[in-house]
Amino acid sequence: MYRVPGLKNNKDGKLASLSDSDTVITNKHGLSDYAWRTGDIEGAEEMMKMFGNPAYKNGRLPKCAEGWLGNAIPSALGSIASLAQYIDAKNSTPYYPHTYVANPYELQGLTTLAGLRINPYPITQQLRNAEARTNRAIDIAGGLSGSQRTAARLANLNTTQNNISNLLSNIQQQNNAYRASYAQAAINAGQASRQARMAANQWDLDMYSKAHAARNRGIQTGIANMLSQIQQYQANEFKRRQFNETMDLYRDDMNMRK
Repeated sequence: MYRVPGLKNNKDGKLASLSDSDTVITNKHGLSDYAWRTGDIEGAEEMMKMFGNPAYKNGRLPKCAEGWLGNAIPSALGSIASLAQYIDAKNSTPYYPHTYVANPYELQGLTTLAGLRINPYPITQQLRNAEARTNRAIDIAGGLSGSQRTAARLANLNTTQNNISNLLSNIQQQNNAYRASYAQAAINAGQASRQARMAANQWDLDMYSKAHAARNRGIQTGIANMLSQIQQYQANEFKRRQFNETMDLYRDDMNMRK
């Protein structure tokens, strides 16, 4: 036996979990004080019967015994979890990857190809030097008349000019080949870069679409779970009330039989 500090108005406002063999003695008319001082629990029970057995609430405070709290708590927890799932999905940002990586040596390679040229001036200078040496040899050669030396110098000059002309033509052809090689390399590099970027964009868009779909699916799942919890609560509440009403009928029938 122990005492529970009650309310000043002596109403049933304290929560307790009791078995069928337990007795709660009210403090109205000083009955609980009497039972505490004397230990006469049976006498206190009889006096409560004389005073009309004060009403008490069973299963409504705390609403655990056949009450709605046992149904409301799981439904509330499920709704909170569903709401958290919805908020988490709603606040998430779909990830858009950027997977394209450019060739780090492309610009360097194209710049090198663009700079390939043959410089004609050193070779032309060598031809001029050879011409000068030949003219010097003609000048110091003995047994040649003035007209012969002139003819030889003109022939040497003609040979040098022809060599320079052929040199410039060949250099021009080679430089054009370098330009064509650079242009083709630039086209190939641009095409490869375009294909790589298109493939990367396609993959990035696919990943973003999947992330966006997963986000929407999470939002929809959270909403569906909340609706499901509400519907389940209503279904369980209907079953609980039906059970309580059926149990009341059984109890009334048992009381009548008694």
